[in-house]
Amino acid sequence: MPDVSEAIETYFAVWNEPDAAARQHLLEHVWADDGVLVQPRVGRVEGRDAVLAHIGAFAQRFPGARVIRTSEVDEHHAFLRYTWRIVMADGSPLHEGIDIGQLSMDGRLASTTALTMAGAMPALAPSPTGVMPRRGSWPTRIVSTCGVST
Repeated sequence: MPDVSEAIETYFAVWNEPDAAARQHLLEHVWADDGVLVQPRVGRVEGRDAVLAHIGAFAQRFPGARVIRTSEVDEHHAFLRYTWRIVMADGSPLHEGIDIGQLSMDGRLASTTALTMAGAMPALAPSPTGVMPRRGSWPTRIVSTCGVST
């Protein structure tokens, strides 16, 4: 089991790996079998195989795009956070945001929730699923699992 920073570096390598078999091999080391990925445009993606398929679809939709970690990894009591940026193949920025995650008992990622930074989402063509929220339609507050608004 890698330390948290190594696990996150491997997770970023998964997003940046063009070869599907190599992506799968990397993800198996850092993502729990039943891990959950939550993203604003996609919603909830459950299970390692579904996450792998989602990352593969990203690679096809944005060939040559890179996901870059832009902060250190903060971690305590199996929770973590870090910031990131997606850069297109031509170097232009696509998104930037923060991931909030939780580790499983074996140290792999059990969940990751991506939040995009305000003003960091340029207009895009609709996704293949046809679901594309309007700019500015994101919630302006976060409600925790215990119901406390922030």
